[in-house]
Amino acid sequence: MIRIRKEDLSIYRTKNKPFFNLHLKMISLIGALSITIILIIGGFMSFFVTDTLETQIGERALSVAKSVAVIPEISQAFESNNPSAIIQPIVQKIQAQTDAEFIVVGNQQEIRYAHPAPERIGEKMIGEDNERALQYGESYTSRSTGSLGNSLRAKAPVYLNGEIVGVVSVGFLVDSIESIIWGYSKEIWLVLLGVCTAAIIGAVLIANYIKNVLFGLEPEEISHLLFQKETILYSIHEGIIAINKDGRITMVNSAALKLLTGDEQRADEWIGKPIQESFPNSDLPYVLEHGESVFDQERVFSNHIVYVNSVPIFYEQELLGAVATFRNKTEIEKLTKKLTHIQQYANALRSQTHEFANKLYTIMGLTQLNKKDEVLDFIRQETSIQQHWTNTLLDNINDPYISGLLVGKLSQANELQINVSIQPDSQFQCPT
Repeated sequence: MIRIRKEDLSIYRTKNKPFFNLHLKMISLIGALSITIILIIGGFMSFFVTDTLETQIGERALSVAKSVAVIPEISQAFESNNPSAIIQPIVQKIQAQTDAEFIVVGNQQEIRYAHPAPERIGEKMIGEDNERALQYGESYTSRSTGSLGNSLRAKAPVYLNGEIVGVVSVGFLVDSIESIIWGYSKEIWLVLLGVCTAAIIGAVLIANYIKNVLFGLEPEEISHLLFQKETILYSIHEGIIAINKDGRITMVNSAALKLLTGDEQRADEWIGKPIQESFPNSDLPYVLEHGESVFDQERVFSNHIVYVNSVPIFYEQELLGAVATFRNKTEIEKLTKKLTHIQQYANALRSQTHEFANKLYTIMGLTQLNKKDEVLDFIRQETSIQQHWTNTLLDNINDPYISGLLVGKLSQANELQINVSIQPDSQFQCPT
């Protein structure tokens, strides 16, 4: 069973992380993107509101100017001795009803007959934008600075008996228009500010979520781990196959495919396939269902006898999937035989060492007893026997491994006081 804890993955984190890490990058990028979009939307909405309001106010002023210009009493008043006495009262009532900043009526010489400030009646109109109405009879809107300040105004000609006798100017001060626009824009920007705040909070939450999902690892660390995983997966001789909790293959290396299918195939062709359809006699579905490990199971895949170990994968007590490792039985048996031979060599060497130590003790004892002749006879005897066995084995067996093994066995037999004899004409020759 493989149990992974979140703390176990902290070993892969770089100790000296950059200050501008993935967490801050995501918050900055998402926040900057949200702010940019909101600024673009806010700017467009402000422009749209400004243009719309100015257009509507201009059309409203033009409508009022045209309506005033066609009032019969006003056009007929131009023939009277005191036109302002007739026109001013009419215009004041209309101005109060339409909420216009000013309604000014002037004659062909641009002399005022009506004005919001009565003391300015009789003076010349200011703005120099009456030419199109007085000379060409056009009705239009314009921006200009008059006696009351900068304003958006509408001009309409006054006709009497088919001739242009004057002009009506209806206007709204720019300051008043801007205050109206600011009122609408302020509401828009407040809403967008709330959206921007929500977007930044969302960016922080998303960054925290992704940071937790990635276990706090940086993109460079993830790519390094992925490269390590792929390298290890395809360099080991043991077959590995993993599935997710839905029973679909998520990882398989070429060694596993060679054991399970008989030939090397592309691993990506198997990714996403159900394990039960791909390898019906696999133990992984059982492991996934019961959450229990299965060890040293002998299975046959594509004429290969393999040993399989299957274990579940848990993360924070949650079963995420299972993984199985495969090992060719033939290779394991070969390895076991090699280990057995090595053990035999070790035992032979141990026996030889022990026998040699006994002979040294014998020589030492005879030397201490001052038995020099016996010592020489003992050495000659042992040398003769050893040389006899060595020459016999080297002459009759040309494989050094077998010769060494037999020499070790002879030494072990001598230690155990077992009489071993080899026929002088025995041979064990390997073909060349």
